[in-house]
Amino acid sequence: MSGSLEFFSVSWKELSVAIGSRHRGLYRKILKKAEPLFEEVYESEDFEGGPDVEEGIDRWIQDEVRTSEGNVLEVEQLGDGLGFLALLRYFGKQVGSLNHTAEGGDRFRDFLQGKAQSALDPSLPLAGLLDRPILGVSSALDFSWGGLEAAELARLAPTLAGDAPDFPDEDESEWMLGLWNALGSAAELGKDLVTIYT
Repeated sequence: MSGSLEFFSVSWKELSVAIGSRHRGLYRKILKKAEPLFEEVYESEDFEGGPDVEEGIDRWIQDEVRTSEGNVLEVEQLGDGLGFLALLRYFGKQVGSLNHTAEGGDRFRDFLQGKAQSALDPSLPLAGLLDRPILGVSSALDFSWGGLEAAELARLAPTLAGDAPDFPDEDESEWMLGLWNALGSAAELGKDLVTIYT
């Protein structure tokens, strides 16, 4: 199975307002956009008796994916995870994606934490694009999310205004150009960034 890292420009504040809003109209709008995305990919047995996508979205809107202390749990149920992705996709604008083959996953991750890290900003760990809690929410599923705050993107903006480095390896050059363009687009939009890694 190949891997994909998708980039979405989105306000983390807007997401936080939606979570727990109990807004039924918003729930219906998110569901309408999300159903075609997930319906063809997941079968009912994939949810193993837990919430499906529809229930997962509802649980986020109703503020039910929390511990009794109010802290968000690490998401372990597929429906809750897809519900969170539905929120991200609803509020976000996709600004790019990077892909790798199933065999290229380790190379891709090494590239992000090595050459890409060095070219952009050694003080901003790009591993956070693959897995970083967003609003205190992290994933224990087969997919993860991460991202950068608007201020972190702003730090990268001067570097991203130049040309992306080129490498002898064709995959690495393609990944760098895609990363450069996605981060540059997100920085120009001035919002935060959320990435989805599948």
